[in-house]
Amino acid sequence: MYMFSGASLNSRWEDLMVRSFKIISFFIMISFLFQLTFAQENSGRIYGKVELANGQNYEGRITWSNFKSLWENKFGALDFTPSRIPVNPPPTGGRADIFNRNVRPSVMFPEPFSIKFGYIKYFTKLERGAKIILKDGREINLLEGDTDNQKSIDVLDFDAGKVQIPLHDLRKVEFMDEPPIYSQKVNENAYPLYGTVNTKIKLAYTGFIQWGDKTLSIHSLKSRDREHVQEIVFNTIRLVRPMERGSYEVILLTGKKIELRNLDNRWGVLVADKGYGIIEIDWDNIASIEFVQEAKGLNYSDYKPGKPLYGMVADSSGTEYTGYIRWDDHERFTTDEIDGDFRRGITFRVELTLINEIKRQTRSSAIVKLISGDEIVLRNDNDVDQRNRGIIILNKPDDKEGMVLNWNNFNRVVFKY
Repeated sequence: MYMFSGASLNSRWEDLMVRSFKIISFFIMISFLFQLTFAQENSGRIYGKVELANGQNYEGRITWSNFKSLWENKFGALDFTPSRIPVNPPPTGGRADIFNRNVRPSVMFPEPFSIKFGYIKYFTKLERGAKIILKDGREINLLEGDTDNQKSIDVLDFDAGKVQIPLHDLRKVEFMDEPPIYSQKVNENAYPLYGTVNTKIKLAYTGFIQWGDKTLSIHSLKSRDREHVQEIVFNTIRLVRPMERGSYEVILLTGKKIELRNLDNRWGVLVADKGYGIIEIDWDNIASIEFVQEAKGLNYSDYKPGKPLYGMVADSSGTEYTGYIRWDDHERFTTDEIDGDFRRGITFRVELTLINEIKRQTRSSAIVKLISGDEIVLRNDNDVDQRNRGIIILNKPDDKEGMVLNWNNFNRVVFKY
């Protein structure tokens, strides 16, 4: 009979222990990585490093202008960056009538500007006004005292807690992805408001929802009358449905139904649908809003830098021009947007990266073909009617001279990304 020696048994035992340790370590590592990934996927919150004029620094989740807390929310201000450029008639000659003017004024005109926080790299406070630097390298000069350039921000610093900072005390904000360790330790348990808005014309839009100035699941729907104020936290709501005579039915996750009047949100909602862009819908057009709880947000790194617009532009005679494009003498990157009314009470703000083609329909409307294959008709905005200041075609993105078509002689544009 073969007998194991003591040394042989010890060697086998040590080998077994080493293998067990490696297996356990592997599963611990996988579990840790899963937790980090899960923490990142479910945040969606604006995050960054904040530097004050006095040298003090904070880092954490940021809420801008009291309620903008998601990367999907939009920074809005007046852009004071020079944007008008001189334009030339077409080189072929004989068609100068299709161009609305040959020389642009050189003075600066403030332009309404808005972009998702996810596309911003830095916010810098200047002696007068401010400047934001985008991921695509653009620098946007902002007027002092305008919209999101005049309010305060809140920072949820891991060590200092919640700190409110007036913008005039800021020096710089650097935006970045939220570290997984922050998500785990803060444990705020707040998710983006997310769901489907069903309209009375049988169309539905799904995405992140902005309810007035509410964007998170820990915010509350409020109703006020002469006798009392009622608040219902969004993370307990399954559905909201407008009813007759200005009342609203709220159905909770428990199935309980509550009828409310005089909501704090009397206008309607914004929904950021990934296929259509941001849609503003008033209550007259809403059939119901179905909320999805614990929805995942987007990370800062999910928002890719914009690219210069490029494509083919055709005029009313069928002549085609290919080059870099400035739409309405303003929008020139894929992360810029065009606006327009879809119908009364429903307005679209469509990111150009979602658009395949724009075709003039009438003097006051355009057919917008999306990369998804869907088509929408937009009207009543200078992006899509005769107030359009021109579709400029350039040989290079930064050219200072180009050709421009006016709206009446424009036919269509096909973007090439």
